[in-house]
Amino acid sequence: MPKISDPSAKPILITKQEAKAQVNEENMTKPEILLKIETLLEQLCESVQKNYSGLKLKKQSELLDILQEVKCLFDLDNAFNDQDCLENSGTDQQE
Repeated sequence: MPKISDPSAKPILITKQEAKAQVNEENMTKPEILLKIETLLEQLCESVQKNYSGLKLKKQSELLDILQEVKCLFDLDNAFNDQDCLENSGTDQQE
């Protein structure tokens, strides 16, 4: 009997652009997914990178899940850095 995927387990897509990106990622090859993950990981701290070792041994479906996780971490990191830059620029102006 084929395994039925749980539709509630998929991320909620907010915009048409995000929906299109999700479909495009699902059609990516394993090497393309790996490259995208590794590119994002290079821009994150070493402690995060260590959590994602052995990627080449993962199945394509697992890599798609990992890609979503890494993209979220990357977005959070950028948002944190943007906030930090805004706070620092405010400090500079007050001096």
